[in-house]
Amino acid sequence: MRLLDGKLKETPWCVSIDAAQRKYATLVVEIANDGVAPVYHDVRPSLDGIRADASLPGLEPGATRAFRIAMPAPPDPNAAACLRLLSSKLLPGAELPLARSP
Repeated sequence: MRLLDGKLKETPWCVSIDAAQRKYATLVVEIANDGVAPVYHDVRPSLDGIRADASLPGLEPGATRAFRIAMPAPPDPNAAACLRLLSSKLLPGAELPLARSP
Protein backbone atom coordinates (compact mmCIF):
# COMPACT_ATOMS: atom_id res chain seq x y z
CA MET A 1 0.00 0.00 0.00
CA ARG A 2 1.38 3.40 -0.96
CA LEU A 3 0.79 6.09 1.68
CA LEU A 4 1.07 9.85 1.29
CA ASP A 5 3.83 11.35 3.38
CA GLY A 6 4.45 14.95 4.44
CA LYS A 7 3.90 17.39 7.28
CA LEU A 8 0.87 19.62 7.85
CA LYS A 9 2.30 23.13 8.02
CA GLU A 10 -0.78 25.34 8.30
CA THR A 11 -2.66 23.62 11.12
CA PRO A 12 -1.92 23.03 14.82
CA TRP A 13 -2.62 19.32 14.41
CA CYS A 14 -0.48 16.74 12.75
CA VAL A 15 -1.98 13.33 11.98
CA SER A 16 -0.07 10.17 11.20
CA ILE A 17 -0.74 6.50 10.58
CA ASP A 18 0.45 4.25 13.39
CA ALA A 19 -0.75 0.99 11.80
CA ALA A 20 -2.76 -0.33 8.87
CA GLN A 21 -3.99 -3.90 8.61
CA ARG A 22 -6.41 -5.67 6.29
CA LYS A 23 -8.97 -7.86 8.03
CA TYR A 24 -11.03 -9.70 5.43
CA ALA A 25 -12.73 -7.00 3.32
CA THR A 26 -11.94 -4.20 5.77
CA LEU A 27 -8.86 -2.04 6.20
CA VAL A 28 -8.29 -1.02 9.82
CA VAL A 29 -6.16 2.13 10.08
CA GLU A 30 -4.88 3.52 13.39
CA ILE A 31 -4.44 7.28 13.14
CA ALA A 32 -2.67 9.40 15.77
CA ASN A 33 -2.83 13.14 16.40
CA ASP A 34 0.80 14.17 16.98
CA GLY A 35 -0.06 17.88 17.01
CA VAL A 36 -0.97 20.34 19.74
CA ALA A 37 -4.72 20.74 19.11
CA PRO A 38 -7.70 18.43 18.56
CA VAL A 39 -9.03 17.89 15.05
CA TYR A 40 -12.17 20.02 14.64
CA HIS A 41 -13.22 19.53 11.01
CA ASP A 42 -14.83 16.55 9.30
CA VAL A 43 -11.73 14.73 8.05
CA ARG A 44 -12.03 11.09 7.00
CA PRO A 45 -9.41 8.57 6.01
CA SER A 46 -10.15 7.23 2.54
CA LEU A 47 -8.78 4.30 0.53
CA ASP A 48 -9.04 4.95 -3.20
CA GLY A 49 -12.07 7.20 -2.60
CA ILE A 50 -13.88 4.87 -0.19
CA ARG A 51 -14.34 6.79 3.06
CA ALA A 52 -13.91 5.39 6.56
CA ASP A 53 -16.81 4.65 8.88
CA ALA A 54 -15.95 7.59 11.15
CA SER A 55 -14.32 11.02 11.09
CA LEU A 56 -11.37 12.49 13.00
CA PRO A 57 -13.08 15.36 14.94
CA GLY A 58 -12.38 15.10 18.64
CA LEU A 59 -9.10 13.24 18.12
CA GLU A 60 -7.10 14.83 20.93
CA PRO A 61 -3.34 15.48 20.84
CA GLY A 62 -1.46 12.32 21.75
CA ALA A 63 -4.50 10.12 21.12
CA THR A 64 -4.87 7.32 18.57
CA ARG A 65 -8.12 6.02 17.08
CA ALA A 66 -8.91 3.07 14.79
CA PHE A 67 -10.91 3.66 11.59
CA ARG A 68 -12.45 1.02 9.34
CA ILE A 69 -12.69 1.26 5.57
CA ALA A 70 -14.75 -1.29 3.64
CA MET A 71 -12.61 -2.53 0.77
CA PRO A 72 -14.02 -3.61 -2.58
CA ALA A 73 -14.35 -7.38 -2.57
CA PRO A 74 -12.28 -9.23 -3.40
CA PRO A 75 -9.26 -6.96 -2.86
CA ASP A 76 -6.45 -7.45 -5.35
CA PRO A 77 -3.27 -8.21 -3.33
CA ASN A 78 -1.09 -6.94 -6.20
CA ALA A 79 -2.89 -3.62 -6.72
CA ALA A 80 -1.44 -0.41 -5.27
CA ALA A 81 -3.87 1.49 -3.06
CA CYS A 82 -3.67 5.10 -1.93
CA LEU A 83 -4.71 6.16 1.57
CA ARG A 84 -5.70 9.83 1.87
CA LEU A 85 -7.40 12.22 4.26
CA LEU A 86 -10.53 13.79 2.75
CA SER A 87 -12.55 16.77 3.93
CA SER A 88 -15.41 18.81 2.49
CA LYS A 89 -13.55 21.92 3.75
CA LEU A 90 -10.77 21.45 1.18
CA LEU A 91 -10.66 23.21 -2.14
CA PRO A 92 -10.89 20.93 -5.20
CA GLY A 93 -7.58 19.16 -5.73
CA ALA A 94 -6.22 20.04 -2.26
CA GLU A 95 -5.01 17.26 0.05
CA LEU A 96 -4.18 16.88 3.72
CA PRO A 97 -0.85 15.05 3.87
CA LEU A 98 0.06 12.60 6.60
CA ALA A 99 3.00 13.34 8.90
CA ARG A 100 4.33 9.78 8.91
CA SER A 101 3.32 6.28 7.98
CA PRO A 102 4.61 2.80 8.86
